[in-house]
Amino acid sequence: MYLVDGTAIDVSKATLSTAWDISTASMTSETLDVSGQDPTIYNVYGNSDGTKIYLMGSGNDTIYQYSTVLTTNTLDLSTGSVFEITPTSDFEFGLSNPADSGTVSGATLLLDGAVDPSTAYKIDNISYDSKSLDVSAQETNASSVQFNSSGTKAFVLGYAGDDINQYSLSTAWDISTGSFDSVTFSVSAQQSTPTSFIFKSDGIKFYVIGYGTTAVHQYDLTSPFDLSTASYASKTFSVTQDSTPLGLEFKPDGTKMYVVGFANDTIYQYALSTAFDVSTASYESKSFSVTSQQAGPREFKFNSDGTKFILCGDSSDYLYQYSCSTAYDISTASYDSISYSINSIAPWSSTGSTTYGLTFKNEGSK
Repeated sequence: MYLVDGTAIDVSKATLSTAWDISTASMTSETLDVSGQDPTIYNVYGNSDGTKIYLMGSGNDTIYQYSTVLTTNTLDLSTGSVFEITPTSDFEFGLSNPADSGTVSGATLLLDGAVDPSTAYKIDNISYDSKSLDVSAQETNASSVQFNSSGTKAFVLGYAGDDINQYSLSTAWDISTGSFDSVTFSVSAQQSTPTSFIFKSDGIKFYVIGYGTTAVHQYDLTSPFDLSTASYASKTFSVTQDSTPLGLEFKPDGTKMYVVGFANDTIYQYALSTAFDVSTASYESKSFSVTSQQAGPREFKFNSDGTKFILCGDSSDYLYQYSCSTAYDISTASYDSISYSINSIAPWSSTGSTTYGLTFKNEGSK
């Protein structure tokens, strides 16, 4: 039985030695402090199996949900020695199939903790990791890079070969551990000068843009993030707002698409009536000019909730940060007056290289 204390703003637990007989109740030492959610709690309810508790808060006119059971993960030691997990709540870990008795063995558990939202995706606190991946053997004009969802694969698009090259990272998100998979997918039949591409989050689709045909082309993969299984989906969308479209971005749910126009220094917004189907795209008459910061924009990426984005280009070796007052609505964007010079990173400082593409680790920490 759960009891609400509106003064202490907590929930206490009692046990009944005879089911449903409150005269047999005795209080336990277990309490749940809910003052951080609501200053006035009036009602509590538990689901039938006791795994959830619901509280009614009149202070904020809100119902709050709590879990009473830890999420459990079992690590099977017969399958490997290194395990990587990104917790979304408290976890309890168990081990199965250990080595025979008397045999010394070990395992490593890598926990990817939550990133401080005050630092995620922000470019005013960048520091160079001194890690890089040379792709010149496959592509001399690399223009865009993407990763799979776990950071174990990297993909580089270039317009020298008009193709995408696939790499494996032996350590997730560490590009210095990358090696070429000897897997390449050509987009030359659709796009003679590809400049940017992006995967659907589940890796079963990707999209390519360029100014050879001023269009976005859609591709399917039968195996997620495996370019050897890719094929052209025979779906395309012609960009008429800018004569040199170079960058491409999507809203995560696939209902919005964004194109960076190099000729007009402007980002354009499109709606897709069928999510992730570029053939259903239409211009929403929404745009945002970045010419005051970057005359020659190449690519941009939203943060995880669409309230900020980072832009790069080749007229200056800077990244620029912007905010959207309405998430994923490019017409509500404004410059944050925050920038970062890529030329501060060796070896860029000695070559004066231009910035063609950028991407982020999922939670914005790299």
